[in-house]
Amino acid sequence: MADVGYIALFLALAAAVYSAVAFILGARGRHQALTDSAKNGLLATFGLVTISTAILLYALLTHNFNIAYVANYSSRDTSLAYLISGLWAGNAGSLLFWAWLLALFGVIVLLQKRERGRELLPYASMAIMFTEAFFLILILWISNPFTTLSFTPPDGMGLNPMLENPGMIIHPPAILAGYVGLTVPF
Repeated sequence: MADVGYIALFLALAAAVYSAVAFILGARGRHQALTDSAKNGLLATFGLVTISTAILLYALLTHNFNIAYVANYSSRDTSLAYLISGLWAGNAGSLLFWAWLLALFGVIVLLQKRERGRELLPYASMAIMFTEAFFLILILWISNPFTTLSFTPPDGMGLNPMLENPGMIIHPPAILAGYVGLTVPF
């Protein structure tokens, strides 16, 4: 399961880089087919990052302690709400959640039916995809949430007691959504 999540992230990186480059080349050369292909790349990036995020969330919910992130941020006695918030409890999970939100915002920007500012869409999407690629590089080579352990512990370490607070469920996703939202006007 961890390998599928990692491979999906690697493919998402390839799709994000392709999409960013295709957006800029398609816009500058007025090649509608290339711009349409870049849009498909953006959608593929979102789908692949969604798969990875779903895999990590599933691993948290099913107590797959073979994945180091799950072993470090959950345990068998962690409640459902805190298992879900375990997704953003650590650096690697937060980066993955951030990348997922950014890809989601990219899809929202892409699917808007606005006529005003339509000529800026390829450039805005290019900036979003380069930012997405940056986060995917961080996740893949610096802070991989899919690192596996050489053994499977019987139970995880659980959340830091300071994170077992109802604010942990709401605060980090709201903050990350705000940060990601700033990428759109940029």
